[in-house]
Amino acid sequence: MKRLALCTWLAVVGILCINMSDPNSSLDGKVKPRINFYGTLITKHNKTYNVEYITIGHLIKDIKVFELPPESTAFSAPTPSSPSQEQHFEKIYTLEEDPRSDVKSFLDLSTIKKIVVPHPRIVWRYKPKKKHYIHYFTQIDVYSNDVNLTKNSYLINLEREIQFNQILTSGSIDKHGTFPSIKEVSIEGYRYKHKSPQKKSESSIDTPPKAAYRPLRQIRQA
Repeated sequence: MKRLALCTWLAVVGILCINMSDPNSSLDGKVKPRINFYGTLITKHNKTYNVEYITIGHLIKDIKVFELPPESTAFSAPTPSSPSQEQHFEKIYTLEEDPRSDVKSFLDLSTIKKIVVPHPRIVWRYKPKKKHYIHYFTQIDVYSNDVNLTKNSYLINLEREIQFNQILTSGSIDKHGTFPSIKEVSIEGYRYKHKSPQKKSESSIDTPPKAAYRPLRQIRQA
C-alpha cells in the first residue's frame, strides 16, 4: 500500500512539473494552441476586449456547425413550466428534425473574419422522440475573410463555448463563454508559436507549416 501511494505521489509531481515547464501552458496548466488567433471580442453587455488564443470548443479548425433551418419553423415563448434552461430566452424555435442529421460544415478560423451572434436570446431546440433530453442550438453568422466578406449562417450547439485570453497590460486572463454571452468576435490575424521558447521570434508572425494558415493580411492580398 505504501509503495502504491509513493508511486501515485511521484506521478502527480511529474504531471505538475510537466505543466509548469511547458511554455505553451497557462497558469492553470491548460495547454495553449501553437497557432495563436487574436482579435477583438464584444460581449452581450457591449464590453470590448482585446483577445488572443481564440478557440471554439478548444479547436481552431474542424469546428462542427449545422445548417440553419427556415424561419417558418414553429416557435413559442418560454412559460413557467418550461425547462429552467429555457427561462433565459425570449423565443424558442422547435425543430421537427434533428439538425445534426442534416448537412454539416466544419469551420476553420484561418478563413474567418468575424463571427456574429444575431439573436442571443433566441434558441432552437430538438427533442428526440421517446427521449427525455433536449438538444439546444443558437444561430451564428460567419463572415469569411475574402474580399466580399461572404456571410453564412449556421446553428451551433448551445453548450459549445468560445475560449480566449483577455489581453491586459499586466498579462492576460483565461476566459470562456457560450455564444449567447457574446455579440461578436473579430479575428485580426494569428501568430505561430515555435517550439523553442528561447527564440526571440516566438511571438512574431511567421508562416505556419500548412499553406492554409497564413496571416490574414496575406490572405486578403492574395
